Amino acid sequence: MVASAYHYLFLYETSIKAVSALTHQRVFDEELALEHGERVLDLLGDVQAGTFWIATTLALFEVVTTREDRHAWRHFLRKRRFRDALAVAPDAAHRDIVRVAHAEHLLSQSARVAAARVLADLTATKPTDYEGAAAADAGWDEEADPQCALRVFLLLKLHQTPVSDPVRTSLLCTWAVELSVAADGATPADGAAATATRPTLRPPPSSRSASTSPSTSTLADRVHAARADFYRLLAKYKDRVPAALIYEVLAGHSRTHDMLAFAELTHDVAQHVASLIELDHHAGALKVLARCHDVEIHYRYARKLLWALPGQTMALWTRMPELQPERLLSDIMAYCQLAQQEDPVQRGPAARRQACTYLAYVVSHQGPQPPAIHNHLVSLLVQESHPKNEAPMLQYLAQHAHGEYDSQYALRLCHRKGLVQCVIEIYHSLQLYEQGVQLALSVADVDLAKKHADSIENDPELRKRLYMQIARHVAERHPDVMAVLDIAKDSGILTLQDVLPLLPELLLMEGLKSDICHVLEDIGLETHRLQETMHQTTATASLLQADLAALRGRTVLLSPLDRCTLCRQPLLACPDLFAFGCGHAFHRHCLRR
Repeated sequence: MVASAYHYLFLYETSIKAVSALTHQRVFDEELALEHGERVLDLLGDVQAGTFWIATTLALFEVVTTREDRHAWRHFLRKRRFRDALAVAPDAAHRDIVRVAHAEHLLSQSARVAAARVLADLTATKPTDYEGAAAADAGWDEEADPQCALRVFLLLKLHQTPVSDPVRTSLLCTWAVELSVAADGATPADGAAATATRPTLRPPPSSRSASTSPSTSTLADRVHAARADFYRLLAKYKDRVPAALIYEVLAGHSRTHDMLAFAELTHDVAQHVASLIELDHHAGALKVLARCHDVEIHYRYARKLLWALPGQTMALWTRMPELQPERLLSDIMAYCQLAQQEDPVQRGPAARRQACTYLAYVVSHQGPQPPAIHNHLVSLLVQESHPKNEAPMLQYLAQHAHGEYDSQYALRLCHRKGLVQCVIEIYHSLQLYEQGVQLALSVADVDLAKKHADSIENDPELRKRLYMQIARHVAERHPDVMAVLDIAKDSGILTLQDVLPLLPELLLMEGLKSDICHVLEDIGLETHRLQETMHQTTATASLLQADLAALRGRTVLLSPLDRCTLCRQPLLACPDLFAFGCGHAFHRHCLRR
């Protein structure tokens, strides 16, 4: 008898038989073809070479073994010796059969995680394999099984998935994230308590206080382990899975802190800011935006940040010249409107002042701005001004020309609010001087009218006309001669003759003696000056007449050789010429050129 790997070989006088070493059943029986008189001597085996020989008196026969282990895996499988069966299974399909049987056996013993690990090694994964892993997860007892079997299966399959298969990676990772989030027993509030103000993708600390009960400590350890697996999963596959899928899963479970941590890990500024805003960490969102130069993200979250932290938000905008204020204008308008509706006493005015500060900075330091910016700033400044204090609007009008804002719009707003000085300034910018003076006089503000008239420096006639308008108004409203004369004195351009028609026909001259004397003296001096001018003019005219008489007899002799001083052609070639006593002579057409 000789033993091979899986059989016993028995040699008889005329035959050889093989019995399975595993089942003890005869699997081979062969008669030997012996010659007449030939006898069997011995059965030999070469253990090193794995060959077997039958020696006879006449020959040497080799017993060839072919795939003697082809049925061994079935025997091991029946005996539940799964490792041995897996080792001798002939191909991948048979190994998968062994793994499935092994998993079923583990499930029968409630070893769900071990079953999931076995199923994950299947060569050709089919939908039924996922169903088997899900069945392993069914009826999961938290006390008995601290890990989700299906999650373990998915993580193992995900680890085996090549980079060249992004679709499968995305599906497996999304499913695993879903299960990991579900396995984490902490609610969003618990997660907020267990995580720092700015959570990061690190497992929470595993230290426990000495007073914690065993059951509580065990549960905390399980939550810790689940979150640690979850964080490792996100960190490992963040570049292979679309971030939108992860955000969708986390949002479905209201895991805002985890969304924030994942956004930080992937440097997703938009989602990072969105998560911080959702957690009411508006100051943190502003810090993130301060390092972000993607203006679209700033525009996207401008309204929410403006409502929560208006001052800090606008201060950030002033430090970012790449932002376009017209893109932020609608958010500013909405903020001011909502603030006015919510609290018209405090928050509404505060919102207007903040908006005025930002827009005033924009129009003063960030170059030319579209009219919409100026017009909205004008509307806010008009609301901030009132008839007793027009300084906010007056300051703007002094710094900006009417072409930058809509003058008609500003005029209408100021009229409606009763801002007389602002209206006059706008009239002045539009060169409507008479209307400005008339408006000042209509509110009985003579000083304002005089100030407006004095602002005209380069047009004495217009200034005189405006002061005459003021003097006429004073004469009509106040029959006080001295008031009219004071207007004339203050103007520096009106005389007694100018305002005399405005005075009453019957009046006492006692108070006008000095003024009339001064006027008469001025008239006398002016008359004397005119007389001297007339004498000088007469003398000058006499001299001119004498010079003309002397010139009538004066002649200039021309030679045929003389040439035009300009064109150097013979002078007498053209009879139409000019000759001067200095010796220069010119053709008429040369002088015209």
